[in-house]
Amino acid sequence: MDAVLAAARSGDTAALRSLLDPDAVLRADPGAVRRGVRPAHGAPAVARALAARAAAARPALVDGAPGLLAAPSAIYVFTAPAGPITSVDVLADPSHLSHRTIAVPA
Repeated sequence: MDAVLAAARSGDTAALRSLLDPDAVLRADPGAVRRGVRPAHGAPAVARALAARAAAARPALVDGAPGLLAAPSAIYVFTAPAGPITSVDVLADPSHLSHRTIAVPA
């Protein structure tokens, strides 16, 4: 998550793309869509979306896995089974957030 945040904060979409699978997807639940998050497919589009939205986020553990917490009340959940990030789920709907355990490291 440190590399994702550093690249997002600097607007370095090339660095973000290097962390993503070429077919990466970004999904947004209805709460995230209401906040302006749009689904994206492919590393370039996902990198642009992360650079635009994740810069203000902070590291968090989401259900024990690395993720991001963005105010107010949105989380980024990353899937990277064995290497590059294959998907990012942006969740902001209260019904989705209520089923997650979110911890912000001190």
